[in-house]
Amino acid sequence: MWPLSHPVVNPAAFSFAGDGPNTQLWQNDVRLINALSHVNWTDTDANFQFEVCETCGCPRCEPGGWISLR
Repeated sequence: MWPLSHPVVNPAAFSFAGDGPNTQLWQNDVRLINALSHVNWTDTDANFQFEVCETCGCPRCEPGGWISLR
């Protein structure tokens, strides 16, 4: 388990076409989420991709970065 005790939201160094600036979630110098607005928070199975493709912003384009909340 990883407790989120001091979260920090920072601007991302990338953006997607037609999208505004992205924000990222950090904890103790570790990036947890690279584009907060592109996480599918409504996934009914509670499987979230926290690292989306930084080129297109499409979930499921990158093979990794998946988190399952328990």
